[in-house]
Amino acid sequence: MKRRNSLLVRVLTIALLTSIHPLFAADSWSPLNEGAQTGLNNPVRGLVMLGGELYAGGDFNASGFFPNTETMVHVAKWDGTGWSEVGTSPPSSGVVYRLATANGYLYAGGTFTTAGGGAANKIAKWDPINNTWTPLGTTGNEGVNGNVHAVATRGDRVYAGGEFTTAAGGSVNLTPDYVGYFDTTWHSLSGSGGPTAQINALAIADNGDVYVGGNGNFFKRWTGTDGSGTWTALGTVTGGDVSALAIRGNKVWVGGTFTTAGGTSVNRIAVWNITSAGWEYLTTPPWNTDSGNVVTNIAFNGSGQAYVVGKLPGTSASHVHVYGTTGWLSGVPNGSPNAVCHAVAMDRYGGKVYVGGEFTTIGGPTSYYYYVAAWNDFENITVTDLGALYPGQYSSYGSGLNQNGEATGNAVGLYSGNYLNHAFRWVNGTMSDLGSLATGKESFGYAINDGSVVVGKGLDLYNNERAFRWTSGGGITTLPTISGWTYGGMRYQAATALNNDGVMVGYALNSSGVYRAVRWDDPVTEFTDLESLAGQSAGNTSYAYGINSAGYTVGSSITSSGQTHAFLTDPNQTIASADDLGTFTGGTSSVAYAINDFGEVVGRARRSDGLYRAFVTASFSTISDSGDLGTLGGNYSAAYAINNVGQVAGISTSSSSVYHAFLYQSGLGMVDLNNVIAPGSGWVLTGAEAINDRGKVVGWGTLNGITRAFLLDPTK
Repeated sequence: MKRRNSLLVRVLTIALLTSIHPLFAADSWSPLNEGAQTGLNNPVRGLVMLGGELYAGGDFNASGFFPNTETMVHVAKWDGTGWSEVGTSPPSSGVVYRLATANGYLYAGGTFTTAGGGAANKIAKWDPINNTWTPLGTTGNEGVNGNVHAVATRGDRVYAGGEFTTAAGGSVNLTPDYVGYFDTTWHSLSGSGGPTAQINALAIADNGDVYVGGNGNFFKRWTGTDGSGTWTALGTVTGGDVSALAIRGNKVWVGGTFTTAGGTSVNRIAVWNITSAGWEYLTTPPWNTDSGNVVTNIAFNGSGQAYVVGKLPGTSASHVHVYGTTGWLSGVPNGSPNAVCHAVAMDRYGGKVYVGGEFTTIGGPTSYYYYVAAWNDFENITVTDLGALYPGQYSSYGSGLNQNGEATGNAVGLYSGNYLNHAFRWVNGTMSDLGSLATGKESFGYAINDGSVVVGKGLDLYNNERAFRWTSGGGITTLPTISGWTYGGMRYQAATALNNDGVMVGYALNSSGVYRAVRWDDPVTEFTDLESLAGQSAGNTSYAYGINSAGYTVGSSITSSGQTHAFLTDPNQTIASADDLGTFTGGTSSVAYAINDFGEVVGRARRSDGLYRAFVTASFSTISDSGDLGTLGGNYSAAYAINNVGQVAGISTSSSSVYHAFLYQSGLGMVDLNNVIAPGSGWVLTGAEAINDRGKVVGWGTLNGITRAFLLDPTK
């Protein structure tokens, strides 16, 4: 098993917290100071959250001021208690304007020309595990030929906008100019009607449409795949440029220096309704109409608040303003920065709104907040009932979630007079029945990949438990098995996880009556017996529960000493004794349930006192006592999922010995998810089973006493 212990940068700070959310405090400003080091030493232009940590980009080269300084060149990380430099040889010979994240990586765009010790040309990528910066492009074909003012991501694509006209060292002529995207190479956003001047803002809708704003009143949408697409003119803006775009639901919030939208006078901001293809107008903004005013950034704090920042001086508040459900909020935030703000970012689970810019004080000439600050403002996170397959008070369980927000699990339906569980797929508010392997039999969905393929288990006509695969084109089908793997004339198998390449893992009962971890490389070939930590003998038990994009597989297995331990095995390999992840000091057992693309593994392990605790490992490392995530005040916890930004989801007992769903993130610790939803909602969130890179969580709980699958969505 490959190990990268010494390269681990993103280490989760372990803190044993009670079930009371630590940040439910009165709304207030907080400086981001580390001892005598006060903020950063020059303006901040970009902010983004990666897991529970804040990343800042800008003009600065240090935290604090002489003599209390520490080098931070243009990109810095705040972990809740202190600042640290981001990687070796960060972007230099220029500044950072924008930051974005995707798949656990950080992307920076700006005026810089080097990063990672070599040419980068205006845009670069940081790997948090290897702690390295790399250009977007091969040697000699790096980046773009002009400044980058906007960066946005979707899946493996990184979109950039700015002043450039070519990419990849001049080998790719971007047509139109000023915008392009990178996956493994650079591509144009082709089509007529594209930008003819500098691009300042990009936003990507859930369906993949790219909204683009820039100089010369430019506001259009690009729809396409693989570089071939169509530019669509949207509502017109005049009197200035578009500098900020943000999407919530079916609406695009548009900000900049413009003074009309759709022929109606506005003060630098309006909202485009995607569904009706028309403008919506906010109530009169609380800032004045000076010609130099500009909206630079917009971000949402839940469904009820839009934070709007920029150069926006007003009578009672300046530069940071909040729009609620019916209008602009007074006194939120309380106290104003003394200069323009360029960036805003939300830590939804932590209840923080981070603001960066050119300010040095907030709320008065002696209240110092150097270029970055946090406003404590927790807003409840939206929880959605995924429903059931039969109307009324019937149960459902959520088990899997993909990066597109599609979920799977099982729900009760009525079939030929019988109430049975069927696997489901939930997409955008609609639960669909995936059927069963035989009439009158049950099925259970366990995992769903980004291609909407679902795997799980179901009963066939003869009550064999069979692993299944479901696709939108082929429906539900039985996965192949090894002909001799029956016991007592029956088969018992399940597919528990799959990756985007379609490789599936799970477990199956062999002819000796022992469960073994197995892998399906495709839906038509017999599975591979992954064997065990104790060797090939058919009498050694093992189970596979998780697989990442590269094919690394985790689960549990009997060891040669007779204990059950978590394992992590390499792609296309069987389990070897070296794959043993061990357990806590003095403990006797462990099981691994999930692995992210950085090789961080989560699960449950037994301590020397006999109690079970959720754990997380460092990248491709064994279980250590420092990876004990603690509990919500009780005696038990287990971690079922981890995303690529290091957030962990699972189940824990509270101080009253009640099982509650939790989320764990760096700098925050373990949070009871019942404390982040609206009081009186009727929900008790019991277990969190899956989490995607946007922080969406799927699991199960009770809604007014009925067991139901839920989706917790911090992006709404």
